[in-house]
Amino acid sequence: MAEGFDKKWLEGIKYRSSKAKTTEKDGRKLIVHEPTERALREGDVLAWHEHGDGTVTLVTADGQKITVSKPAEKKA
Repeated sequence: MAEGFDKKWLEGIKYRSSKAKTTEKDGRKLIVHEPTERALREGDVLAWHEHGDGTVTLVTADGQKITVSKPAEKKA
């Protein structure tokens, strides 16, 4: 990912997808898609944009557009 990206922005966000499962009903094979969730990874973020008000917008591969607050930076 690009420079300036902080993995802390991903904390608590879920990546939602589905898994195809083949089942049989009335003698026919059917494909049923079961929903799955996992923690969002850095590679799942397609784009991100920092705003001046202390927020970041993330666009993820599963179609979500999420606005998160940036953690306050510690001043030395």
